Amino acid sequence: MNNLTPHTTWKVQDSTKIQCFQECPRKYFYDYVLGWQSDAPSVHLIFGEAWHLAMEKLLQFGYSKDAVDLAYLTLETKYREHFSPGTDDTRFPKVPGFAYDMLQSYVKQYADDHARFEVLYTEISGSVSVGEASVYFKTDSILRGTDGWWKDKYFSLEHKTSSQNSTRWAQQWALKMQIGVYTHLLHCLYPREQVHGVIINASVFQKTKPGHTRIDIPKTIPQMETWLWNTNRWLQQIKMEFQLLEETSDSDSIMRCFPMNPQNCSSYFGCVWHDFCLAWQNPLQHIDHVPFGFQQQYWDPREIQTTHKMEI
Repeated sequence: MNNLTPHTTWKVQDSTKIQCFQECPRKYFYDYVLGWQSDAPSVHLIFGEAWHLAMEKLLQFGYSKDAVDLAYLTLETKYREHFSPGTDDTRFPKVPGFAYDMLQSYVKQYADDHARFEVLYTEISGSVSVGEASVYFKTDSILRGTDGWWKDKYFSLEHKTSSQNSTRWAQQWALKMQIGVYTHLLHCLYPREQVHGVIINASVFQKTKPGHTRIDIPKTIPQMETWLWNTNRWLQQIKMEFQLLEETSDSDSIMRCFPMNPQNCSSYFGCVWHDFCLAWQNPLQHIDHVPFGFQQQYWDPREIQTTHKMEI
């Protein structure tokens, strides 16, 4: 037994939470069981959200100058809720001014988009069944091809911002949990022979070589069967760790659930929980006070505000 009070979000899983668990179960524990999140706004997260809103405007209203101006205004409004113009020099190139140039180059590069596909939905969230459980999602768009080889094919155009355009960055998406979720959603909505998959719509924000690229990720039926099996296996593992948590006491010398994955401690910019994992063998002994620099804020994908909602 322990002093943790169960939270309603513990039983809510989405690709973000599952991918975190795959990366490191102990990180999942800190991020989503305790709900400890950084209290400092992330420029990458805020700018990414603002760019998504801008992309939605372009899908909704086309690629005219007025549409670009509306997209920019939407992006700037969202961005300025968190960062003032005085901080732009330190956060360049992920700033509104540079984003306007990127929006202009985007519509020039993909000027023929609206002759190639029909926009069915933008910014959709909800849940989709994967068997005995459901996975929550938020996808950027659902489109139907109107020309060429993808005529009458359904796919999702997923917007991403990046600081690099490397082969390694591009390769990560093919097996990502979220790509499988989006493709599974399409299979639940449309005939399987008409489902193409996901296209990563990436914009690279670099000072020297900015640009845009698209990564096509079609999925075969056997690939989706593998994804479905893997997803249910990961969900079972998460459920098992919560069951072990119920049996774990704060008086135990170590916490025998949500194990560490030391192989990912130095991935990307390094894990914020690295020093905590070194110091705390049983984190349950330290849950009375949220650490300095963090706040308790539970991620709940059910609360995402989107244009469309689906429960499948």
